Amino acid sequence: MMNTAMHNYLKIGKIAAAHGIKGTVKVIPLTDDITRFQNLTHVFLNDCDMPQKLTIQKVQLNENIVFIKFDEFNNRNEAETLKNNFLYIDRAHAVPLNDDEYFIEDLIGLSAYDLDNINIGEISDIIQTGSVDVIVITGKKKYLIPALKKNVSVFIDQGMIKVDISSGVDYD
Repeated sequence: MMNTAMHNYLKIGKIAAAHGIKGTVKVIPLTDDITRFQNLTHVFLNDCDMPQKLTIQKVQLNENIVFIKFDEFNNRNEAETLKNNFLYIDRAHAVPLNDDEYFIEDLIGLSAYDLDNINIGEISDIIQTGSVDVIVITGKKKYLIPALKKNVSVFIDQGMIKVDISSGVDYD
């Protein structure tokens, strides 16, 4: 689970590798709108408890990959130190959501209850499949529940969701 200092930030990408010799990095986007990177002037690198602000010099999109050149990194060796780190934005720069949409960071850790109000665990992950996201609930059993309105009701203010477990799969 994300540390408290990072709660004001949203994860938008993971640095996969250095690219080229000038300090560019290859980023796997963790956002539904890959073009959102083109509108950013900076991002934050999760560096332990203190996020580091990075200034974006250039963004290039290539299908489902983003290439970013930061002002702070000028060669491949420097860029390689960023591998496997996550990129974040502050919530003030987040894309506005519709009423029935949520940021994954806001769902992870919520308590999960079945339709009989029995606690079955908590959300441990969201698997993005491309068509329908799948909620992973971990408790005494592990459940995979399709994130459809008919299966899931979200109550973020109460720190919980209600799910129809018959719509998913349980496995140990």
